[in-house]
Amino acid sequence: MRFSGFAVLAASMVGLFLSPAGGTEILWNNVVLVSDNFDTTAGGGNDTLGAQPLADVGAWISNDTTVNNVVTNASAPGAQQGDAYLRLAHDGTATGAAQLKANFAPITTAGDTFTWRSRVYFTGGGHDDDYQFSARTTGTGGFPDDYVFLTTIRGGVVNAYDGSGYVPTSTKILPDRWTTWEISYTRGANTFSWLVNGVGDTAAPAMPGAADRDIGFAMFWGNYTSSQDGGFPVYLDAVPEPASIVLLVLGGLGLLVTRRGT
Repeated sequence: MRFSGFAVLAASMVGLFLSPAGGTEILWNNVVLVSDNFDTTAGGGNDTLGAQPLADVGAWISNDTTVNNVVTNASAPGAQQGDAYLRLAHDGTATGAAQLKANFAPITTAGDTFTWRSRVYFTGGGHDDDYQFSARTTGTGGFPDDYVFLTTIRGGVVNAYDGSGYVPTSTKILPDRWTTWEISYTRGANTFSWLVNGVGDTAAPAMPGAADRDIGFAMFWGNYTSSQDGGFPVYLDAVPEPASIVLLVLGGLGLLVTRRGT
């Protein structure tokens, strides 16, 4: 019976090896379009402390220089892996919000999948409508025709815009801890999925007409008071590599076997 538990854990580890992961990523059918681990060269990346992020794969769109979303290695909350992470906030004087955004080759084929995956530390406090996420066709077109889906965080849950207003989904934001966000949309659908640590709404409403729109732009951004310096910034880091997770699990298994053998 002892080996049956070991077999289950071993099977889980195989699944981890097969799962795609990397930095904060934008994917097309699990192919990485944009990725950034927010680490400096010392940590295996190409970012610079105190500067805006420089993607390892693809590119982020540069922001207004007064916007204070910068790579940091401050002690709290601490990087999930590597030597740094991204602090998403703005200084209160910027004409725009703190933004992490990217254009990429448009996803045009029905059935193809867009995914945004990131580790996120969402600090506690008043966040209603201060942080939003959208997937769009170009990022330059008008509202609502350029939008595939649009969300805001309100009352501790993700709210999706359904054409007439924001409606709450079943996706809960877990504050004051590192969590994994995975936001996915299948081209041609009328709904999208937003999971936090693997749990959440898999049929949140997309924008009316979304099924006829391509996806070539994504943005996570902060507005207003709580996303300013001195408020409640949000931190992003890389999703841990599967091999790193497996090594941790193997270490735990070794301890388990050692204890049972004594």
